[in-house]
Amino acid sequence: MNEEITALYALVVAHKWIPLGALVIGLVVRLLKSDTKIPIDLPPVWRLRTAIALSIAGAVLQRISTGVTWRQAAIEGLFALALAVLGHNLVIDNLRAGKEFAVPLLTKPGTPPGPGKPPSLPPPPAAT
Repeated sequence: MNEEITALYALVVAHKWIPLGALVIGLVVRLLKSDTKIPIDLPPVWRLRTAIALSIAGAVLQRISTGVTWRQAAIEGLFALALAVLGHNLVIDNLRAGKEFAVPLLTKPGTPPGPGKPPSLPPPPAAT
């Protein structure tokens, strides 16, 4: 876990906003699925729309905080969106056959993250 935090910190220090933005977009959308303890269940039809809104918000924040041009901020926001969506399609849908990564302490065991998706964590053992 410490290595992941170090890697994220390195992205921030190096101003690598595209991969960092893609990770943030992916994490927020992941946390809004039905298998987490967060009481918001984002329907599948709204997940891409939410990712688009997050990429736009990220572009606006980048423009405000760093002073880059609107064009550069928009392009980097779109690249972050594309990286998040393509990363999900490649890693989750293809390599993991639809099985999402479990979010520590937030994923409910035995609950599917969406229609037709397998649970991220197996159900807890039945009490005997």
